[in-house]
Amino acid sequence: MGTLVSIRVASMAPGRAGEEATAIEAAFDEIRRIERVLSDRDGELARVSERLWGGGSIPVSPDLASCLRSALEASAASDGAFDPTLGNLTRVWGFWDAPYGPIPSPERIAGARAGAGWRRIACDDSSVSLRGLEPPPRLDLGGIGKGYAADAAARVLAAHGVASAIVDLGGNLRTLGRHPDGGPWRIGVRHPREEGKILGVLAVTGDAGIATSADSERFFLGEDGLRYHHVLDPKTGRPARGMVSVTVVAGDATTAEAWDNTAFVIGWETAPAVLAARNLRAVLVREGTGGRMEVAATPGLDWTIGR
Repeated sequence: MGTLVSIRVASMAPGRAGEEATAIEAAFDEIRRIERVLSDRDGELARVSERLWGGGSIPVSPDLASCLRSALEASAASDGAFDPTLGNLTRVWGFWDAPYGPIPSPERIAGARAGAGWRRIACDDSSVSLRGLEPPPRLDLGGIGKGYAADAAARVLAAHGVASAIVDLGGNLRTLGRHPDGGPWRIGVRHPREEGKILGVLAVTGDAGIATSADSERFFLGEDGLRYHHVLDPKTGRPARGMVSVTVVAGDATTAEAWDNTAFVIGWETAPAVLAARNLRAVLVREGTGGRMEVAATPGLDWTIGR
């Protein structure tokens, strides 16, 4: 999935000691299987995007249908701040492969946005179809797919007798069960500007998803000195402005990843209320005067800011 993956098993269910290696290997196999489904390069998702040109209803696997429906639910709930149809726009900005950039012309941005729009995609349990007569968009589940894979891996771990574990797909985390010492899982949130420094520590209990979107993940500096990053605003076709980092805590990793991207686009003023309405907790970061990081945590979040 274009990122580093780690799985740490902390404890096994009674009678399952010694099965850790088998469980971990099965979870990695599951992640690889999900990647073959959700990849927009050579996976099932890429093939579906190509077939949208032909119209009609396209049969899809249960995993692709489930992930895409979750993405469309986030789109509907956010009035399109999350949009899984921006694959062409991601490519135009050069965020598909490093090195990223350069800044595309307004004409190229407009061309990449043509035909995009989450409302154009219909998806049920077994098929995808396209609404409207415009050219089809290119589907892109990069803003939710790693969380979906982390959740799938956690289910496999549990089925193999794992009582507690952490799955990490490039900073998209899924905790499974309670920490063996009886306390919470403590998760460090990276500082978005200072390499190797922790912004603060989250404490989560039991099954949870934790995901972060930041303007420091995939970006380039333009000739104008501005930072151009991969979190694109569907309404402008350009990188979302106003936020530096958003970390969301949810009951699962799929939801957490979808809504960290969404909150980043919605912005500092509006995101807290939108997240609270969905019972999601978050740490939001923006750049203040003199480059100082301003940090806000939503109510109910167990958060300790770094020193």
